[in-house]
This record gives sequence, structure tokens and C-alpha cells, in this order.
Amino acid sequence: MQIEVRYFASLRDASMMEMEQIKTSAKTVSELFDELNARHTFTIDKKYLRASRDGAYIELDTPLNETDSITFIPPISGG
Repeated sequence: MQIEVRYFASLRDASMMEMEQIKTSAKTVSELFDELNARHTFTIDKKYLRASRDGAYIELDTPLNETDSITFIPPISGG
């Protein structure tokens, strides 16, 4: 299936892109992150990761649908 993926903060830095369209066989958001992590070598443990689909927060075990737009959001700290 074809999925649009958006990255923020450290994930954007690691992938060197803000957004990409990928073809994947992943069944869940978690599997998609694992696939992307193998490609981009993210430094975040996915238990600290948030994800959204089409603007709404979702759990990592959420099934993927064709043409989803998934955003991965790492924890962000500021001062």
C-alpha cells in the first residue's frame, strides 16, 4: 500500500526529510515505524513515540489503511 509519512523534530533530522511517500507491506503503525527505523536509524525508542493519522492521535497498534497520512512525533522538550 502507498502511505504518506511525515516526520517532526529528531525524526525529521534523522530522515533528512519532512515527508515521504512510501510503498509498504506493514499492517500496523508500529510495523511501519520499524520499517522506517531500519531505513533511517532513528534514535528514539518507539514506546516514547506518538503517531497521528490524518490529524488525529492513534495508537501504534492501529491498522494501516491505503492512502493513510501518518505523522510520527517524538517527545519534544523545551525551556
